[in-house]
Amino acid sequence: TNDVLVLDAGDFSMGTLFHMLAREEAYELRTMLASGYDVVGLGSHDFDLKPDGLANMLRTGAEKGMPAVVCSNLVFSDADKRDASLKKAYADGLIRPYVVLERSGLKVGVFALIGRRAAESAPFARPVKFGDPFRTAQTMVNMLRNDEKVDLVICLSYGGLNLDDPQQIKGDDVELAKRVTGINVIVGGHTHTLCPKPQQVRGTLIVQAGAYGAHVGVMDLTVEGGKATLARYDMVAVDAGIAGDP
Repeated sequence: TNDVLVLDAGDFSMGTLFHMLAREEAYELRTMLASGYDVVGLGSHDFDLKPDGLANMLRTGAEKGMPAVVCSNLVFSDADKRDASLKKAYADGLIRPYVVLERSGLKVGVFALIGRRAAESAPFARPVKFGDPFRTAQTMVNMLRNDEKVDLVICLSYGGLNLDDPQQIKGDDVELAKRVTGINVIVGGHTHTLCPKPQQVRGTLIVQAGAYGAHVGVMDLTVEGGKATLARYDMVAVDAGIAGDP
């Protein structure tokens, strides 16, 4: 049996009554840790309680347990102090630009981005801004490949994927694969696309598993010489057929 990585591209908060106590209890992050998540990215809705709210949630999560939280293209304001608490949380490592994990004898680098269109739907993040996702991605890949010497690079992309036209798939996830060299897998979010099979663009595998925890995408990879090839992929419905944890 090989090791498993459990990942999410963002938007883990908001939408249920749990978020009413997100700052005080970090219920979503604690539940994700209990469910086995290793790394989660940030989505636009994770900023809905403003930078202070997200900072408080992360502080609580750090005390009570949470997965690694990653975002690589945060840009903080020097003049506007409304993001000071989140800037401090970042400096303290509660949000990281990337993480390196070891699984099955492999070094796996994971970084995360908020895409261009997604950034436009995050008004409550102000004064936090988001750097160019494509330039940031190439910087992250170069760092992970050259400095960290990873075997596999995964991007958690809160960018988007549109499969309406099977002849021409679109979205920031696709642009990322086209413009950036060295990403093996893009795990996407934002558009809540149920991607029944991985899309392959310039050797990069792109996947997305819908929304609300209704499905889990299970991907088996064979990794050799810095290249990842798809061994198997299943889209598993989370329904009454799966016994709940009492």
